[in-house]
Amino acid sequence: MPAAWDEVAEHMTLAERSLAGQLAALGVPVPIVGAEVLDGQVGDFVWEDARVVVLLEADAELETELAAADWHVLGPTPELISQALQQVGER
Repeated sequence: MPAAWDEVAEHMTLAERSLAGQLAALGVPVPIVGAEVLDGQVGDFVWEDARVVVLLEADAELETELAAADWHVLGPTPELISQALQQVGER
């Protein structure tokens, strides 16, 4: 894993580390991990400038609220995350 990812990975859960390794292999930029995105709600991986948030566990109500606030909400699927970031020019 690239050094930038290693720095944030040491504070991640096992599930987050697994996803981080896959994202790093795809060349995805390092996110903010565990960032507040909406009224105290926390996204697992967040790219603020791109308005992309990853939720490791599905939460339909939160996903609806985030989408209404113009966030692109994704589950832990590395290829979809990479594609979403490419589409908004974050990479």
